[in-house]
Amino acid sequence: MNDFETVLYMFLTAFFLMGVLPAVFVLLIFRERLSDYGLTLGDWRKGLQVTAFLLILICVIFVYPSSQISEIRASFPLDKGAGDSILAFLKLQVLRSLLFYST
Repeated sequence: MNDFETVLYMFLTAFFLMGVLPAVFVLLIFRERLSDYGLTLGDWRKGLQVTAFLLILICVIFVYPSSQISEIRASFPLDKGAGDSILAFLKLQVLRSLLFYST
């Protein structure tokens, strides 16, 4: 299994266990709507603005300084091939988005 397949397995497993399985449980066992639990599209334009602002803020304050530590650089990204091409990088980011914005 290469690095990308390992990361794909990790992200998809987490997405299933923390996203799909609870949603199915709410729908089939509790027989309630997901919107009763706050899962709605909401004001997506405002959400995109806030997400973009926080992403930049978090990157400047936490991610960049951390990236200068050699131990962190040795461990991340989990898929070492993500730096090989823009397509490999985008594949990793799509998986990360799927995980972090759906759970």
